Amino acid sequence: MGYRLRLGKVSKKNWEELYKDKTEEEIIEKFGDEDEYFSFAYPPEHIQLYELGKHVDFVNEEFTPFYSFELDGNDFWIVSKKGLLSIINKYHESTNSYYQELMRLFKDKDDKFEQRISDHLLSKTNEWGKPYGLRPYYLDQENTDGFISGSWNIEYAIFNLVYIYRTFDFEKDLLIYSGW
Repeated sequence: MGYRLRLGKVSKKNWEELYKDKTEEEIIEKFGDEDEYFSFAYPPEHIQLYELGKHVDFVNEEFTPFYSFELDGNDFWIVSKKGLLSIINKYHESTNSYYQELMRLFKDKDDKFEQRISDHLLSKTNEWGKPYGLRPYYLDQENTDGFISGSWNIEYAIFNLVYIYRTFDFEKDLLIYSGW
Protein backbone atom coordinates (compact mmCIF):
# COMPACT_ATOMS: atom_id res chain seq x y z
CA MET A 1 0.00 0.00 0.00
CA GLY A 2 2.83 2.42 0.74
CA TYR A 3 3.11 5.76 2.51
CA ARG A 4 -0.10 7.78 2.25
CA LEU A 5 -0.99 11.26 3.42
CA ARG A 6 -4.30 12.07 5.07
CA LEU A 7 -6.30 14.88 6.63
CA GLY A 8 -7.91 14.19 9.96
CA LYS A 9 -8.87 15.84 13.19
CA VAL A 10 -8.12 15.79 16.90
CA SER A 11 -10.09 17.88 19.37
CA LYS A 12 -8.17 20.81 20.78
CA LYS A 13 -9.20 19.67 24.25
CA ASN A 14 -7.60 16.22 23.78
CA TRP A 15 -4.46 17.75 22.29
CA GLU A 16 -4.05 20.18 25.15
CA GLU A 17 -4.68 17.51 27.82
CA LEU A 18 -2.78 14.59 26.30
CA TYR A 19 -0.12 15.82 23.87
CA LYS A 20 0.70 19.53 23.98
CA ASP A 21 4.26 20.15 25.18
CA LYS A 22 4.66 16.50 26.28
CA THR A 23 7.92 14.70 25.66
CA GLU A 24 8.08 11.46 23.73
CA GLU A 25 8.84 9.66 27.00
CA GLU A 26 5.77 11.16 28.74
CA ILE A 27 3.49 10.04 25.94
CA ILE A 28 4.97 6.53 25.88
CA GLU A 29 4.57 6.36 29.67
CA LYS A 30 0.89 7.30 29.36
CA PHE A 31 -0.01 5.16 26.32
CA GLY A 32 2.58 2.40 26.31
CA ASP A 33 5.41 1.47 23.98
CA GLU A 34 4.89 2.68 20.41
CA ASP A 35 5.59 -0.77 18.96
CA GLU A 36 2.95 -2.46 21.11
CA TYR A 37 0.08 -0.13 21.89
CA PHE A 38 0.42 3.29 20.41
CA SER A 39 1.62 4.95 17.24
CA PHE A 40 2.51 8.61 17.07
CA ALA A 41 1.25 8.60 13.46
CA TYR A 42 -2.30 7.65 14.42
CA PRO A 43 -3.12 8.23 18.09
CA PRO A 44 -6.51 6.95 19.31
CA GLU A 45 -8.05 10.45 19.34
CA HIS A 46 -7.29 11.00 15.65
CA ILE A 47 -10.23 10.71 13.25
CA GLN A 48 -9.37 10.43 9.56
CA LEU A 49 -11.35 12.75 7.30
CA TYR A 50 -9.78 12.37 3.89
CA GLU A 51 -6.93 10.53 2.20
CA LEU A 52 -4.83 12.78 -0.02
CA GLY A 53 -2.93 9.88 -1.55
CA LYS A 54 0.69 9.16 -2.29
CA HIS A 55 3.61 11.16 -3.63
CA VAL A 56 2.42 14.56 -2.42
CA ASP A 57 3.96 16.99 0.04
CA PHE A 58 1.97 20.03 1.07
CA VAL A 59 3.84 21.01 4.25
CA ASN A 60 4.52 24.75 4.43
CA GLU A 61 4.69 27.57 6.99
CA GLU A 62 0.97 27.10 7.75
CA PHE A 63 1.71 23.65 9.22
CA THR A 64 2.93 23.39 12.82
CA PRO A 65 4.16 20.30 14.67
CA PHE A 66 1.55 18.38 16.68
CA TYR A 67 4.23 16.94 18.97
CA SER A 68 7.02 18.80 20.73
CA PHE A 69 9.54 16.32 19.27
CA GLU A 70 10.50 15.00 15.83
CA LEU A 71 8.78 11.91 14.43
CA ASP A 72 10.83 9.29 12.62
CA GLY A 73 9.41 8.39 9.21
CA ASN A 74 5.93 9.79 9.78
CA ASP A 75 4.15 13.12 9.38
CA PHE A 76 1.76 14.55 11.96
CA TRP A 77 1.14 18.29 11.58
CA ILE A 78 -1.49 20.79 12.68
CA VAL A 79 -2.88 22.62 9.65
CA SER A 80 -4.36 26.10 9.81
CA LYS A 81 -7.32 27.12 7.67
CA LYS A 82 -4.82 28.99 5.49
CA GLY A 83 -2.80 25.76 5.20
CA LEU A 84 -5.87 23.88 3.97
CA LEU A 85 -6.47 26.67 1.48
CA SER A 86 -2.89 26.19 0.22
CA ILE A 87 -3.66 22.50 -0.46
CA ILE A 88 -6.85 23.47 -2.32
CA ASN A 89 -4.87 26.02 -4.33
CA LYS A 90 -2.29 23.38 -5.30
CA TYR A 91 -5.08 21.06 -6.47
CA HIS A 92 -6.55 23.95 -8.45
CA GLU A 93 -3.19 24.90 -9.99
CA SER A 94 -2.47 21.29 -10.95
CA THR A 95 -5.84 20.89 -12.67
CA ASN A 96 -5.52 24.24 -14.41
CA SER A 97 -1.97 23.43 -15.61
CA TYR A 98 -3.15 20.12 -17.04
CA TYR A 99 -5.88 21.80 -19.10
CA GLN A 100 -3.57 24.66 -20.12
CA GLU A 101 -1.09 22.05 -21.43
CA LEU A 102 -3.86 20.32 -23.41
CA MET A 103 -4.84 23.66 -24.93
CA ARG A 104 -1.23 24.45 -25.81
CA LEU A 105 -0.81 21.07 -27.52
CA PHE A 106 -4.09 21.61 -29.39
CA LYS A 107 -3.17 25.11 -30.57
CA ASP A 108 0.33 24.05 -31.61
CA LYS A 109 -0.99 20.93 -33.35
CA ASP A 110 1.71 19.13 -31.40
CA ASP A 111 2.25 15.43 -32.16
CA LYS A 112 1.65 14.64 -28.50
CA PHE A 113 -1.85 16.13 -28.58
CA GLU A 114 -3.63 13.06 -29.94
CA GLN A 115 -1.99 10.81 -27.35
CA ARG A 116 -2.78 13.21 -24.49
CA ILE A 117 -6.41 13.57 -25.60
CA SER A 118 -6.68 9.80 -25.96
CA ASP A 119 -5.23 9.33 -22.46
CA HIS A 120 -7.57 11.99 -21.07
CA LEU A 121 -10.65 10.43 -22.64
CA LEU A 122 -9.63 6.96 -21.45
CA SER A 123 -9.18 8.34 -17.92
CA LYS A 124 -12.60 9.99 -17.99
CA THR A 125 -14.23 6.89 -19.48
CA ASN A 126 -12.72 4.76 -16.72
CA GLU A 127 -13.75 7.26 -14.04
CA TRP A 128 -17.35 7.57 -15.21
CA GLY A 129 -17.85 4.02 -16.45
CA LYS A 130 -16.67 2.00 -13.46
CA PRO A 131 -18.31 -1.37 -13.03
CA TYR A 132 -20.65 -2.37 -10.19
CA GLY A 133 -22.40 0.99 -10.11
CA LEU A 134 -19.38 2.87 -8.73
CA ARG A 135 -19.54 6.57 -9.49
CA PRO A 136 -17.02 9.38 -9.05
CA TYR A 137 -19.53 11.03 -6.69
CA TYR A 138 -21.62 9.99 -3.71
CA LEU A 139 -25.36 10.25 -3.98
CA ASP A 140 -27.21 8.00 -1.53
CA GLN A 141 -24.33 5.86 -0.30
CA GLU A 142 -23.85 5.56 3.44
CA ASN A 143 -20.53 6.01 5.23
CA THR A 144 -19.28 8.83 3.02
CA ASP A 145 -18.49 11.28 5.85
CA GLY A 146 -20.51 13.75 3.79
CA PHE A 147 -18.02 13.80 0.95
CA ILE A 148 -19.08 14.79 -2.51
CA SER A 149 -16.65 12.66 -4.49
CA GLY A 150 -15.10 9.24 -4.02
CA SER A 151 -12.63 9.90 -6.81
CA TRP A 152 -8.90 10.35 -6.27
CA ASN A 153 -8.78 12.43 -9.44
CA ILE A 154 -7.78 15.84 -8.10
CA GLU A 155 -10.19 17.49 -10.50
CA TYR A 156 -13.00 15.95 -8.42
CA ALA A 157 -11.24 15.47 -5.08
CA ILE A 158 -10.86 19.24 -4.72
CA PHE A 159 -14.56 19.38 -3.90
CA ASN A 160 -13.99 17.22 -0.82
CA LEU A 161 -11.29 19.62 0.32
CA VAL A 162 -13.63 22.56 -0.26
CA TYR A 163 -16.27 20.73 1.78
CA ILE A 164 -13.78 20.32 4.66
CA TYR A 165 -12.74 23.97 4.31
CA ARG A 166 -16.33 25.17 4.54
CA THR A 167 -17.50 22.87 7.36
CA PHE A 168 -14.47 22.17 9.59
CA ASP A 169 -14.71 23.67 13.10
CA PHE A 170 -11.26 25.23 13.52
CA GLU A 171 -12.34 26.66 16.91
CA LYS A 172 -13.04 23.23 18.42
CA ASP A 173 -10.74 20.87 16.50
CA LEU A 174 -7.26 20.72 15.06
CA LEU A 175 -6.99 19.80 11.40
CA ILE A 176 -4.24 17.19 11.12
CA TYR A 177 -2.04 16.39 8.12
CA SER A 178 -0.59 12.93 8.71
CA GLY A 179 1.34 10.34 6.83
CA TRP A 180 2.36 6.77 7.50
